[in-house]
This record gives sequence, structure tokens and C-alpha cells, in this order.
Amino acid sequence: MSLRSHRVSKLLIVLLKVVIALTCVSIVTTFIAVFFEQIYLKIMKFDALIDISTALIFVIASIMYLVWLFKIHRDLKDMDFNYSITAGGALARVLVPIYNIWGIWNIYSTMARYLVNDLNTKSIGLRLKKIIIFYYILELISRLSGQLLFWDITFIDGYYYEFYLISYIVDLILVVFYVQIVRIVMKSIKALSEENGISDLNIM
Repeated sequence: MSLRSHRVSKLLIVLLKVVIALTCVSIVTTFIAVFFEQIYLKIMKFDALIDISTALIFVIASIMYLVWLFKIHRDLKDMDFNYSITAGGALARVLVPIYNIWGIWNIYSTMARYLVNDLNTKSIGLRLKKIIIFYYILELISRLSGQLLFWDITFIDGYYYEFYLISYIVDLILVVFYVQIVRIVMKSIKALSEENGISDLNIM
């Protein structure tokens, strides 16, 4: 039996790397907007194209993330029927508003505890346990900054591009952390699959 999450894990990392690259470009263009306004006026169309491309790739990556999350939990259930979160339950923890504030933390903290309890994945679990703390804090900051920008809160008037610059930097760090989480989960799934005689997973 092969792992359901094999191919989608690899594709998700590729998409996240593209998001990282585009976000880096957005940071540069926003920096130019803050400190070199006249130069920015000449590259506004390019910046708009980058924003559209980033939004498109982000939507695709978000859908792929949901597929990945579903399949990861299907794999975990296949290897251990007693694993506490089902594939559907994992999606609910991410998709249901307000509930997902706790849900996202619960998904990865549950996974970390599960891995720590297995001698073959204990070190991986401890690493995941550490990284999700920083990821969760960045996730909350990113959500807050996104809401402020969406509602065009008045206190950012006059510092519009500066706020965008900070927001892009937070998002960049967040995605970098998430790439690490995906890799850690891939590595742990590989270790667990070897225990259960399941193959067909190549770590990128």
C-alpha cells in the first residue's frame, strides 16, 4: 500500500516555494514604494502583476494544502486507527471560522504529541512541537494584519505601504515556517510508514 500524501506533499512544497519567491519580490517593490516613491511609480504595473500572481498561486496552494491535510490524516488513520483526528475533522479544524483559531493549533500539537510517543519519531515530534509555537504566533499576527488591511483601518492612513511591508515580511516568515512544518510531517510519515511496511514516499 502506498501513502496517499506522497505526491501532494511534494507539489505543496513547490507551490509554497513559489509563494516565497513572489513574496520576496513584493517586499522589494513595497520597500521601493516606501523609500523611493518616484521609482515605484515606474514599476506599479509590475507590482500589480506580482500581486495578482501571488494571489492566484496562494489560492492554488491553499486548495492543495487542504488536500494535503486530508490525505496526511488519512495516512495517519491507515497506520493507526486510534489516531485522534480524522481527515474530515482536520478539515473542519481549518475551515470553520473562529473554531479554526483553536483548530490549527490542535492539529499540529496533536501530531507532535503522537510523534513524541513513538521512539522512531520522538526527535521529529519534539522539533515539530517547537516550531508550531512560532508558526501559530505568526499565523495570528498575519490574520490580524490581513483584517486591518481588509477593513482599511484608519490608524494605518499615512503609513499604508509601511504597513504592507511589515505584513509581507510576516507572511514570508510564516510561509518559510510552514515549508518546514510540511517537511517535518513528510519525514515523520516516512518514518511511520517504514514501521508499518508502507512505501512510495520520497522526501524532497
